[in-house]
Amino acid sequence: RAVVVVGPPFGAEVAAHGGALGLAIVENAAPERGMASSIALGFGALLELELDEAWLWPVDHPEVQVETLYAVRAAIGTHAAARPVCEGHGGHPPLIRRALFAALGRCEAELAGARSVLARADMIDVPVSDRGTIRDIDTVDDEVP
Repeated sequence: RAVVVVGPPFGAEVAAHGGALGLAIVENAAPERGMASSIALGFGALLELELDEAWLWPVDHPEVQVETLYAVRAAIGTHAAARPVCEGHGGHPPLIRRALFAALGRCEAELAGARSVLARADMIDVPVSDRGTIRDIDTVDDEVP
């Protein structure tokens, strides 16, 4: 089960593909409000699902290795969140326990968005060597040849 937050300019195309995969789709009609608006919408929608945890996974981090996900999942223990850390930098995707869903659903009102919520949370850093966790791919020029 997953929630995908979509918005212009490619929201309709992504929503159609996500819907075909059986994913829940939430539209962010005003993504210019920033990433926190999408995170808030997504985690607000997750509150409706019976999930104990969820990945906060920005679309611009497509190269994360599956081994990293297993490592983060194994390390979370009783913590409210766990995030991969590569080369001293916090990366994506963090794994978030349900206890934080409501706060992330309101993160748009926070000064630093989701970062403010996660900074206050009981989060464990999980050292990994996966550069995909810290590599943003925002443009065609960012893509790996």
